[in-house]
Amino acid sequence: MAKGKQQQNAKQPPNPKRQRYMMKRSNLPGTLCDNVSSMNAAVTALRSSSYIVCDCEGVDLGSQGGGLSIIQLAALPSEDNPDPPVFLIDAIALSDAKLQPVYKLLRSETHTKIMYDARSDWSEFYHRHGVELTHVLDLQLADIDSRTVRGETQEQQLERLPPYCSAEEIKNYRALYTMVQRLKGLGPCTVEHGVVGPDEKGKPNYFPHNKWGERPLWKKHILYAVKDIQLISKLFLLFSQKGYIDEAKLLAQSERYMSLRRDALVPANFGHPLLPLEIMDAPPARAARQACKACNRELALPCFPRKAGEEGTAQTCLVCCAVFVHEAEIRAKQEAQREKQRKKNEEKIKRDAERLSAQMLESSASSSSRARPGIGYSHGIYAERDADGSYGIFGYDDEDTPGGTYYRDMYDSD
Repeated sequence: MAKGKQQQNAKQPPNPKRQRYMMKRSNLPGTLCDNVSSMNAAVTALRSSSYIVCDCEGVDLGSQGGGLSIIQLAALPSEDNPDPPVFLIDAIALSDAKLQPVYKLLRSETHTKIMYDARSDWSEFYHRHGVELTHVLDLQLADIDSRTVRGETQEQQLERLPPYCSAEEIKNYRALYTMVQRLKGLGPCTVEHGVVGPDEKGKPNYFPHNKWGERPLWKKHILYAVKDIQLISKLFLLFSQKGYIDEAKLLAQSERYMSLRRDALVPANFGHPLLPLEIMDAPPARAARQACKACNRELALPCFPRKAGEEGTAQTCLVCCAVFVHEAEIRAKQEAQREKQRKKNEEKIKRDAERLSAQMLESSASSSSRARPGIGYSHGIYAERDADGSYGIFGYDDEDTPGGTYYRDMYDSD
């Protein structure tokens, strides 16, 4: 940056509104690492930990057009260290070359990373930074396994699916949904397991993720990033205590889950709350398989609905079928809303016509400089007199062509 531009920026007064929502570095709940020295100190502190709690924040993380902002890392709480620091590694301030010590931890198989729904994080590191996350325990999958341990019945599993899956659809085609599991986000999961009370603030329902790229970071974003690590830590300790985690099994499940996005970055806002098939249990090596025409995954034949009255199976897997039904319902609701609005518009036009018919007199219509014989005009609306003497609305002022055509046909889409 040129010296003159630096001086110009230095003279600009600080924005008081923005400053209210920023935090002094000394008051940060986490340790912000936005230079090589602080980053190396964080890596040194974490290197002796066999378990590292990890999360990432960014704009459309792991998706097309997105980007990484912050990598959150922390050791697990212990008796000796009940409140370990949360390191916020600034991936915007630090280049990939400078972040190599952090990436080495993420690649390491001697450091187990504890995460929650690591699919987007894995995709972001793999496709944009050339880093393949390994040795991950994904607690979103541990939550699915915990349901069986807690004695959840198939009826209760199906009750989790609405409102995403239609209750009527599940009732009519129950057999198609017995393999479909509903995923939970981190916030609802911590509430269900009692990590966060129902009246406590776990994770906000709405959060401005589009501002993760701004610097300096906003106070609410720093608090959000630290809170995620704290929730994941508490959830892991609880799951371990309850016996919900079979580490070897969960490592294999997490590897299958994260690498679903190995082929390419997905579009922004891609996804659904249903667990893809063959994540919790890998199929037998010699099982007959076929490709789903929707998700393009090679899956065992039981993952597909059987065609009614025919031999063989459908070409779309059970989860993708559920997604298609949901999307069809959304389209039907949107069409119904459009039809409702169309009828509302027609009723308004009818009321306008009745109002004009009652108010307009032929004498006032013929004396108007803007009207022509048989045409009534009032408040930018044109009406034509019918045989019975009433007026029917047929057009409005065309404001886009002043001095030109003095009316626009209401049925003219142009």
